Amino acid sequence: MVRAAAIDAVALLPGAGPILRGGLADRNRLVRAAAVRGFRRAKVRDTWSLVKARLEDDGEWPEVASEGVRYVRALCVRDGAEALLALVHRGLKPNAWEPDVRIALEAIESL
Repeated sequence: MVRAAAIDAVALLPGAGPILRGGLADRNRLVRAAAVRGFRRAKVRDTWSLVKARLEDDGEWPEVASEGVRYVRALCVRDGAEALLALVHRGLKPNAWEPDVRIALEAIESL
């Protein structure tokens, strides 16, 4: 939680890019979510490939995926449609996990 709060605190500071990039590789899901949120808040578009990798990871936690959806929506990432559709399909599966259903709804709204 402390590392996630640190990422949130520095996200808008000049030179925070390397810290946010490092946060995407952190083992803690809250830190990864904070890093994606930081990129969104700072309106950093050139990190789409990094955020996309988090969205395409089937084992990624809902907190991170949800932040990824918000990133795509806030920055109007046109290349994000395919990743969002994959999240929608995951949430439409029979007996889908409730967080996957919730994220699918977020993805539909973003599309």
